[in-house]
Amino acid sequence: MPPPDAECYVCSSASGERLHLWLRSLAAGGVWAWLEESDLPAVELTREESDRLLALWTDLRRMLHERVTTDQLRCVVVTEVDSRQRTALVYGLQDGCITYWRTGEPRDPVLLDVHAVDELIEAWNDVLA
Repeated sequence: MPPPDAECYVCSSASGERLHLWLRSLAAGGVWAWLEESDLPAVELTREESDRLLALWTDLRRMLHERVTTDQLRCVVVTEVDSRQRTALVYGLQDGCITYWRTGEPRDPVLLDVHAVDELIEAWNDVLA
């Protein structure tokens, strides 16, 4: 359950699944984040981790626009809120979409099209502002 001061940002996966990403700004520029459709707990990102994730999304969006193909995976390591263990948010490109999954996630990777990535970047920037 998200904290009362978290904001919900809704986007759709490339397959049309509605995704609810809860975000909250933390002290020193960090971000608390939870994907409601996931079975995994929320994560906290430091300002540095948050900046890396935003740069990763921006670069992958550029690659989608340029129709780049690659099997390279990229990740940002963050902290699970409940256990305080480190976990990886993993992204890649596949069939004109960005793939997302998290270590330990029982579900298949989520496919995000360029519109969903634009919405993620906009939401992230709103929280950091």
